[in-house]
Amino acid sequence: MEAELEDNQETITHTKESLARILEEKSRLEKEKEALEARLGYQSKDLEEAKAQAAAAKAELAKKPAEKPESERTLEATKEFEAKIATLEAQCREASAAQRGLQEELSEAERALAAAEVEKDELRERAHQAEVQLQQESAASAKKAEKATEKLQSTLRDLEAAKAQLEAGDVNSRQLESEKAELEEKLRQKEEVIQKLQAENKQLQAGREHLKKLAEAKAEAEEMERQHADALKAAQAEKEALEKSLETAKAEAEAKEIERVDAVKAAEAEKEALEKSLETAKAEAEEREKQHAEALKSSQEEKENLEHVSTTVQEAEEKERRLASTIESMQADKEKLEKLLETAKQEAEAKEIERADAVKAAQAEKEALEKSLETAKAEAEEREKQHAEALKSSQEEKENLEHVSTTVQEAEEKERRLASTIESMQADKEKLEKLLETAKQEAQEKEESLAGTADALKAEKETLQQELRTAQKDAKEAEEKEKKINKRLEQLQAANKDLEDQLRASQEEAAAHLKAQLSGDQASVRLKEKLAEMEAAKATAESAKTTLEERLSEKNEVISDLRSELHKLEADKDKSERLTISMKKEADEKENQLKQKLEAAQEEAKASAQSLQETLAAKKEVEEEKERAEAAAAEAEEKLKAAQDEVRTAREAQHASEEACRKMEASASEKATALADLEAIRTDLQSKLANAQEEVQTARKAQQASEEACRKMEASASEKATALADLEAIRTDLQSKLANAQEEVQTA
Repeated sequence: MEAELEDNQETITHTKESLARILEEKSRLEKEKEALEARLGYQSKDLEEAKAQAAAAKAELAKKPAEKPESERTLEATKEFEAKIATLEAQCREASAAQRGLQEELSEAERALAAAEVEKDELRERAHQAEVQLQQESAASAKKAEKATEKLQSTLRDLEAAKAQLEAGDVNSRQLESEKAELEEKLRQKEEVIQKLQAENKQLQAGREHLKKLAEAKAEAEEMERQHADALKAAQAEKEALEKSLETAKAEAEAKEIERVDAVKAAEAEKEALEKSLETAKAEAEEREKQHAEALKSSQEEKENLEHVSTTVQEAEEKERRLASTIESMQADKEKLEKLLETAKQEAEAKEIERADAVKAAQAEKEALEKSLETAKAEAEEREKQHAEALKSSQEEKENLEHVSTTVQEAEEKERRLASTIESMQADKEKLEKLLETAKQEAQEKEESLAGTADALKAEKETLQQELRTAQKDAKEAEEKEKKINKRLEQLQAANKDLEDQLRASQEEAAAHLKAQLSGDQASVRLKEKLAEMEAAKATAESAKTTLEERLSEKNEVISDLRSELHKLEADKDKSERLTISMKKEADEKENQLKQKLEAAQEEAKASAQSLQETLAAKKEVEEEKERAEAAAAEAEEKLKAAQDEVRTAREAQHASEEACRKMEASASEKATALADLEAIRTDLQSKLANAQEEVQTARKAQQASEEACRKMEASASEKATALADLEAIRTDLQSKLANAQEEVQTA
């Protein structure tokens, strides 16, 4: 059975390790999934920016009626850029396929968990069956021990009666000697029976220790079941969250695809409108060239238009450079994605290898369990044989006792003549009364101590339950705070997206205003207003950042409080274990004292037998004191019965103490489970804190990106201001030239 327990413990440890590995793999896959989703989000943002830049480039190129070949080149460049965008979308689809593969791996891991649960249930059933068998065997052996003790007590009474009869008998010395020899033989037989009973008691104690070990193993298995159930619940919740996130990601991807299709359709419509506007612009340009070929004012206006077109061409070249840089960055992202896919494939292969190893280990554990079951069956058969032999020996003892009863009936006539043994019986009576009083006092003290320990354990249990409830409330509050933080982060992300949209809209408006030849003052005022809005949004983001940091500090304080509570619980657990050890030691000491007292009583009985031999000379005096001896014998029998009852009560008190110790062990196991639950809550809070920190970092990155966009807007605004200044200088120069030309015309 010890080998079975060791095998069961090894299987439990293997299952724990496999569960820990599966949970680690699951967390790592979730992190990879989050990283892929973040990368997909960044790529989608880059695609949207590239599309916006392409649309702006198309709009600018469409408004260049003079340079037709350059506009065609730019259109070809935009087509190439659209093709690159399509390749990037294909890469995004490949990434989503990789994500699906990761989901399949997660499902395989869940199947492995289910198989481990099935194996665990089988092991639990086998352990329960073995425990039931052991309990049945222990109950049968206990019944046999009780029967044997009752038989011993009856034989002791018979021996005492026989001794009294021998002392009071009128039989010849030869008969007395023969009876004495028979009694000595019976005493030897009874001593052998006592030795057998002591051996059976030792076996019973070993069985009790084995039952205690089984109870501990059962408690450990129950703890494992609770932890496994908690892990399954957490895994299911994470699975549901992942499914929800996947559904949202799918919906977002579909919405993005719809937006992309709409954007493509709008771009095609804009392209057609631009072509039509180009044709109309060409016709209008031809008409204007014919009309303004005669006058100097028209030529000057055409020069100004050409200069404006040259500035727009320079801006288009700069935008082409920017597009080239973005294409290079997208290619780098593509390479990174390919590397990530390779690493994911390698990790998937490693996981398959680990899963195969786990299957092999499970098969080996199954074979070991089958072997342990076979050994347990063999041991059970051997024990059944031993019990059958014990039954045979008990039947033989019963026959011997029947024979002794016949001899006792013969010796009853001799009992009446014994009178000298009354004094020794009275002395024994007084000693037994003292022993009984001491045993009663010890039993009362034990009951009081056990009651006090039980009350203390109940109070500790209630305090632990209250602490667990408070910890659960704190965990719920922490989850609510985390939900609020997540909502706030989502709001910040939405605000960042709105800010990016506003930046793009401001860029488009600035370009439109420049193309429409608006004044520089209005553009600068609008840019300043938008910059002020961006600064306000930045301030709000910083305030949200500070609030998040404050909430994180509060969570850290809650975690420190939980750790202190865990230390307190561990100290309480150590105290309870020490109390149980001290109670067990006291019970063992009292058992040893009772055994010593019983041995002393046996020695006194032997001494009384010797005194019986000496009292054979006082036969005549015994006849007169028959009635008194019978009354004393009846009283002694009653007192012996009372002593036996008190011994039984002492045994019951001992059983109650053992049950209290078991309850203490159960409470200690419950405390251990509570500690494990608190550890799980702590790890969950740490993971959630890590996620919150990652989200804060993403918010910081978004804030940095918004700051860079603001800087770019400021740089573009400064460039536009310089361009407006150059245009003003050119306009003043042309005005001076016109004035000079007019003066020359007047002079001519």
